[in-house]
Amino acid sequence: PYGEVTRVTKQESIINVIDKKGKAYKVEIPAGSEIQVKNGEVVKPATIIAEQIKLSGNLQKTVEKGYRDINSDISGMVKFVDFKTEEKKDRQGLISRSASNQGVIWIHSGNVYSLPSDCEILVQNNQFLKSNESLGRIATKTEYGGKVQVNNYDNDTNEWESISLVTAELEVPEPDVILGRKDLHLKFSDDAPESVFQLLVQEGSRIESGTVIAEAFVGKYVTPSSGEIRFINMDNTDKNILTGKSSVLFLPEENYQLGSTGNPLVEDSCMVDADDEVIPGIRVKESGFISLENLDLSQSITFYPGAYGAYFPLENSVINVTENQEVKEGELLGYLTDPESEDKQPIHSQQEGMVQFIHSEEGMYLVVRKTFTYEIEPVEKFFDLKTSHNSIDLVPVTKLMVRNGDKLKAGTALIKVNLVFRLSSPLTLLGGKVEFKTIEEDEDGNPVRGKLSISVIESLTTHHDPSNYGLIGHQELRINSMLQVKEGDTVKPGTVIAYTDFMIQSPGKIEVFKDSESGSQKLLIVNADSQMRVKTDSDIKFEVGQYIYEDDKLSSKVNATESGIIEEVSNDEIVVRKARPYLVSQNSAILVADGEMVQQGETLGTLVYETVKTGDIIQGLPRVEELLEARKPKESAILVEQAGTIELVTVDGEVVSINVITIDGTTHNYKVPINSRPSVMNGSKVKIGERLVSGPVSPHDILAVAGIEAVQQFLVNEVQLVYRSQGVQINDKHIEVIVRQMTKKMRITEPGDTTLLPGEIITTYQFDEAVRNAQQDGIASPLAENVLLGITKASLNTESFISAASFQETTRVLTEAAIEGKRDFLRGLKENVIIGRLIPAGTGMREVQQSSELREEQSLEMKVG
Repeated sequence: PYGEVTRVTKQESIINVIDKKGKAYKVEIPAGSEIQVKNGEVVKPATIIAEQIKLSGNLQKTVEKGYRDINSDISGMVKFVDFKTEEKKDRQGLISRSASNQGVIWIHSGNVYSLPSDCEILVQNNQFLKSNESLGRIATKTEYGGKVQVNNYDNDTNEWESISLVTAELEVPEPDVILGRKDLHLKFSDDAPESVFQLLVQEGSRIESGTVIAEAFVGKYVTPSSGEIRFINMDNTDKNILTGKSSVLFLPEENYQLGSTGNPLVEDSCMVDADDEVIPGIRVKESGFISLENLDLSQSITFYPGAYGAYFPLENSVINVTENQEVKEGELLGYLTDPESEDKQPIHSQQEGMVQFIHSEEGMYLVVRKTFTYEIEPVEKFFDLKTSHNSIDLVPVTKLMVRNGDKLKAGTALIKVNLVFRLSSPLTLLGGKVEFKTIEEDEDGNPVRGKLSISVIESLTTHHDPSNYGLIGHQELRINSMLQVKEGDTVKPGTVIAYTDFMIQSPGKIEVFKDSESGSQKLLIVNADSQMRVKTDSDIKFEVGQYIYEDDKLSSKVNATESGIIEEVSNDEIVVRKARPYLVSQNSAILVADGEMVQQGETLGTLVYETVKTGDIIQGLPRVEELLEARKPKESAILVEQAGTIELVTVDGEVVSINVITIDGTTHNYKVPINSRPSVMNGSKVKIGERLVSGPVSPHDILAVAGIEAVQQFLVNEVQLVYRSQGVQINDKHIEVIVRQMTKKMRITEPGDTTLLPGEIITTYQFDEAVRNAQQDGIASPLAENVLLGITKASLNTESFISAASFQETTRVLTEAAIEGKRDFLRGLKENVIIGRLIPAGTGMREVQQSSELREEQSLEMKVG
């Protein structure tokens, strides 16, 4: 079940069988046969010495790569025998290991303990331990120190739920927490920037650095009416946190919806006085400017309270200010020019404000809008704190609640103050816990007032789940924790809080493995269940470290019931440690390291092998398509370009290249790809076009190496192989017609003195005619090479555009033919069938062709005469 070595012939071989008289009989063994005997073995008559896989008359068998995982049946230590691993790095930088040659992975049995990387190993390699002795220990230490809190400690069992340390504490002594209500509040003194803050956390809440504890909106920065906000001078961050003194401009603006109340009672762009009715039922409270600019769009009118407006016509006026410019009272806004006298009338601002333009068809209204300026400063810390550590703090943060250009409603708060909990180095990664310390209760004993305090907590893990560290002999790892401190102790950073010991379940010898790359640590216990003692006799010799397989003879009467490795040898007894062998072939993927410890079921590697696959005609049709489309296969085989003798070049037992030595002594070297293996033997003879390495054969390579006839024969044979495997008999001539169409084109390599172009593809008939004409004219003849085209390309690359257009890409073919002004001489069968003419074929075809040629000659003679 763990692998078996077989020998298969790569080529035709001969086995000599010598009888008792010394006479030798030669037995020819075909390639691909499995050898059933060993060299020097004594065989009886009718013994099978080799077996060949036969192909039936109606099935096709193909060879393809297969993969199979090797999983360990037992836990234990890995040992590589008779092979080494090779590392390869792919394009992504990932490293994989494979077997350099055939070998065996042995798993020496034992109970495997997986321990954390921070566990201190308390045992030595090959040390013997008793039951419940400690293998390793984890020391749980505090990083920050503080006051110890042991949660739910049981004195009888010496067990607890969790351990935490109060590293730092913060208390706000001044404000009271108003308890006993749904919304909790912090109440500061009346002279604070804001006396009441709403709490956003509950008692017992876990908070991180940066958490907002409470918030309050500042009453003096609230808009008196609806309007628009403009930023003047802002000192803030990306999150609108104020960092310095800032200025905000507020422009009052009111919008009145018409709805069903009727039409506006005022004209567009006019001044109104206080108590004027602008729409039915609505009167303004102060004088200002009315604009109907949004009437059609939103059915509303806009009122600018306290604004002053002046009209400037398109002609005979000059404006001296720009939009959004701030002006003072009496500042010059522009001039109005009398068209008759050309006198200029200056227009001055009647109040301080900001300029806004309202456009009309005949001119422009210049409106000076009343403004309010808010000078805002960030709120500084206005309360005292009691802290046990300088890395904990509670700070007020002033945040702007509006954006530049926002339209606001009346009573909108511009800023709010957040009380933010902050931790600085070295406590940045810790969190806090909110507590309310009661200072006043009501008659029923319910808390009504308290003080806010925040404790910074360091939580420690002292309990370990056994399932995280694997199983030992199908039993969970026993873990024992011992507390080293008491409740309420104050400890310094680095103090050991608890020890966690990993205890073994059964006595045995220890083996240690540490992975330097991953940092993992594993221990293996070899106990009585992993060994067996066997009585022996003097007939069979054993050595320490010797591997034995199942059914091997241990004595004259005893065979091994399990495989293993011999650890002790005495006069009449051996001690065998149980072990399992797993055969790996060359290039198998190896997923473990030599000396590593594995659990039962863990994958050791992946076998890469070749398997014979049986297919039917449907599975074979893609192969026919691949051949007739002349596609290049992936990882194609290397073909011999010169006949000669094979010489394999090996490095560390692996074939890296192949030399082919020709008759004249010339050596041709071929590199063996990484994922391929040689398909020839050292010293064997090869012919041109034969495969040197495993892999599919590319017809283009056959054409380049062996010529046009060889590739034609290859295509016919490969297509016939698919059909004949299913008992379908097709005459070769039908396939040969298709192959002829694929191979009748040539590519011009040297045009000579002809009109042909380099790289031009023409038929063999056209090429022969060009050579014949060049020889008659006494000029240099062209040179060309054969090309192999798939049936699709061959059909499109035809002389007749009618034939090509009827196959594929009709629009493109006809368009190109029209642009180039092509003429179709209707010489083929297909184009004549399409237009309804007689096809140029049959018994009378020769006479028609001769008469046509005779008429052409007579026509030429008449023109010459």
